Amino acid sequence: MNILEKVLEFNQIELRNRKVELMTESPFVFFRGTSHLFFEHLHRLAENEPLFHSKELLCWVQGDAHLNNLGFSNIESSTLKRVRFDVNDFDEAYIGNPLLDVVRFGVSIGLYLYELSGGDENLDICYNDTEYIELFLKLYLKSLNKQGLISYPWKKSKFMSKARERALKRAESFHSKSRINKFTEVQEDGKRVFLFDSGELRPIENREKRAISKKLPNLDIVDIVERVSAGVGSAHLKRYYLLVNHNEEEILLEMKEQLAPAYLEFFKEYRSGVKYPAVNGEAS
Repeated sequence: MNILEKVLEFNQIELRNRKVELMTESPFVFFRGTSHLFFEHLHRLAENEPLFHSKELLCWVQGDAHLNNLGFSNIESSTLKRVRFDVNDFDEAYIGNPLLDVVRFGVSIGLYLYELSGGDENLDICYNDTEYIELFLKLYLKSLNKQGLISYPWKKSKFMSKARERALKRAESFHSKSRINKFTEVQEDGKRVFLFDSGELRPIENREKRAISKKLPNLDIVDIVERVSAGVGSAHLKRYYLLVNHNEEEILLEMKEQLAPAYLEFFKEYRSGVKYPAVNGEAS
C-alpha cells in the first residue's frame, strides 16, 4: 500500500478531499497532516526500546507537537487585548509517554530546517545527540520521496513566512478584527447574525442544528453554522461555530469533531485504563 492510500484510508476520505490538497504544500505540512504515519514509523523504530513504552512517566501530552501548534493565539476574552505565545490545538492529546511528544516536536524542527536549507539532509549538527529524531526524520523524508510511494509535487516553500505574517496580524490591536466581529455582524434590529461572504462559513439545516443543540442543553444557542476551512490535520473533520448568549454577552464557540488520538493505533499498550473514542471503528 502506498502512502497516499494510507492517508485516504486512515482518514476515511476521498482523493479530492481538501486535506490531501493542503498536504501538498511542503514536507512539513504533509507531516502535520499524517500523525498516523509518524506513529507507525516511530513504533517500528522504537519497538525494542523500553523507554518509549514505559508507563512510569505517563502524563497528558499534546500528541501532535509541531511548530505550528506552538504559536500565537488571541486572548479575545481578555480586557488586555493582547496576543500570547503558547501551546495550542489539543485534539490529539492523550495520556501517554512524554517522549513521544519530544520526538514529534524534534522532527517538526528538523523539517523546518530541512526546508529552509533547501533540502539539505545533513542534520548531524542539529541532532548528533538525539539519534531517534535524526533517524526518524531521514526515514520519513526518504519514504515521502521514494519513487512510486507518493505523487505529491510540493507546491510551496518557506511555509513559516505565512505563519510569521499571521502572527504579525494577530499582534495588532484585534478588537475590531476579533473572531466574533469577523464572522458575525449586528443588524439594525440589534440581532447578531453570521456572515457568509468570506466563504469560510456554511449554513446548516435546522435538523442538524437541533441535533447539536440537544447535545449541549446547558447552552443558550442563538445560531449554528459550519466552519469550512480548517488546519491540515482537521481538514476532513466536521467543525462548527456556535453563537451563544452567556452572562448577557454574545460569544462565539467552536466545536470540532473528535477522533481517537492516532498514536493508539500503534502504541496499543497505552489504551488500558483510559477510555478513548473508537480507533478506525475499533472500540478502545
